[in-house]
Amino acid sequence: MKRVIVCLLILSSAVGGWGQGQIIFANFVPAYSIDAPVFDIDCRTRLEGSVYLAQVYVGRNRNSLAPLGPRISFLEHSAAGYFRPVGLAVPDVANAQVHTQLRAWEAAAGPTYEAAVSAGGKHGFSNIVPVYATTGPAPPGSPEGLESFCLIRGMHLGIGPVQIINSRITFNILTSFPERKTAVEVSGNLREWSSLSTVVPSSSSFRFVDPNPLNVIPRFYRVVIQPE
Repeated sequence: MKRVIVCLLILSSAVGGWGQGQIIFANFVPAYSIDAPVFDIDCRTRLEGSVYLAQVYVGRNRNSLAPLGPRISFLEHSAAGYFRPVGLAVPDVANAQVHTQLRAWEAAAGPTYEAAVSAGGKHGFSNIVPVYATTGPAPPGSPEGLESFCLIRGMHLGIGPVQIINSRITFNILTSFPERKTAVEVSGNLREWSSLSTVVPSSSSFRFVDPNPLNVIPRFYRVVIQPE
């Protein structure tokens, strides 16, 4: 009788898992061309060990992302920048697409991404990637298209060093505000500003290229969060 009860419990647990969409989130899956290590603020040093944490954010759409599953520490040595794959059951989703994002932060700044941002600690986030959450025997979806990102320090909105590449002005936009529309404004005198473009951050540090020819010098830039 005891064996029958154990088998029934196992079967019940398995069926319960199939009632939710399953995904596997990893930043290194060669079979799906996923190779997206996470870097420190210098964009060269890969995150390593439990001094940094990461968590997957999942939502039905881009504006409903919420943390799901455990906080993850990073691997060490030659595997630095990567973490072990984590399986996630997405509530109330079955055989449908969800949106996913990886957020990382320094553990000393707080137990969650939001706490680390508020405390002024190092933090960053990836691009948002659609993943198909499957049920039953179908293989779980993976974040194909996931990109590397770098951490930034403190509650931040700003511009990195400006460069001229192929006769275009380009720079990194650094932001702590995922999915907030951000206006890029330009001025020739620091008094009068005009809108150049409105962008939605693809990660905590992403490249912006001025679409206009390099024919006005000096040229100054600023970024401004747009009202929701």
